[in-house]
Amino acid sequence: MTVSEEFEKQITRIHNIIKPSDAIVTWNDHVIDPDYPKGRKRQVDITIKQENSITHIECRTHSKPQDVKWIEELIGRKISLNADIIIGVSASGFTSRAKKKAEKQNVILRELEELTDKEISQWGQQTKISIKYMIYEDIKFSVFFDKRDEKVSIQSFLDEFDHDGHLGELSRYVMEENNGVKDGNRFKIAVSKIPKPPRKVICSIGKTFLKKIDTKCKLTYKEEVINIPAVFVYDAPSYDRVEKRVKIEKPIFNNWEIVKSPWKNVIYLDFTHIEWPENYYYLGLKLENLDDSKKYDVLMKPPLNFSRIFENVKISTQYI
Repeated sequence: MTVSEEFEKQITRIHNIIKPSDAIVTWNDHVIDPDYPKGRKRQVDITIKQENSITHIECRTHSKPQDVKWIEELIGRKISLNADIIIGVSASGFTSRAKKKAEKQNVILRELEELTDKEISQWGQQTKISIKYMIYEDIKFSVFFDKRDEKVSIQSFLDEFDHDGHLGELSRYVMEENNGVKDGNRFKIAVSKIPKPPRKVICSIGKTFLKKIDTKCKLTYKEEVINIPAVFVYDAPSYDRVEKRVKIEKPIFNNWEIVKSPWKNVIYLDFTHIEWPENYYYLGLKLENLDDSKKYDVLMKPPLNFSRIFENVKISTQYI
């Protein structure tokens, strides 16, 4: 994807947040050119369609501020394509003459700019993110059978137990029940304490006289702070940079984003491309410095737990 396309998609995400509830925002749209009766279509970077109006948005990622020439092009496109409103978005700002021309001709201007470290500090509302997870080491299960059942093949039991995913069910319960255990602690849990369905499934395998399963492992609790090196602002050129109404925070992961605005607040989180340590279990996020008076919509692709957590599980069996 090109830099221009990434920029356009960023602006599309912003307008999806601040749009009226009945509006439809479309990136890379194609609209019919009214001057061609056969329905020739023209490309528009972004459209916002409502029942009685259509807005066209054109974006520029040039290195220099946009001048009067581009404003005149926007005026022409608005007239030619019968748009009700046209918005010009620049990543490099506008010249003073371009701003005056746009104001007189009803062309709406928007800028997407990155704040400096000093401006971020002046803003003072940067989100703090921490990922919480647990590392599991030396996982051991001790399976105890009743002596009356010595004729049952323990190996067959274990094969079926592991094959049908019951080991995973048991381990998942153990991890979820002990996610508050701090560094280095060990614990045991008896099968009698395991709620159904894991206990019901486990005790029914092979119709054996299973008395208990003890679990032991080393737990290490981790809380990793995620750096947010960049904050972008989006609004009309007339607003002071720090005062611009839409703030976009960009954590170190390119597919993470926190958008704060007077209209709506959205947190985009995608864990699928993070390199996790072996034998981890994701516990959750800690988000700080959010405005408690505002609602935040969280859109998240969660991490895949247990992907490698059972590779080195040790199982011992005996009769009691």
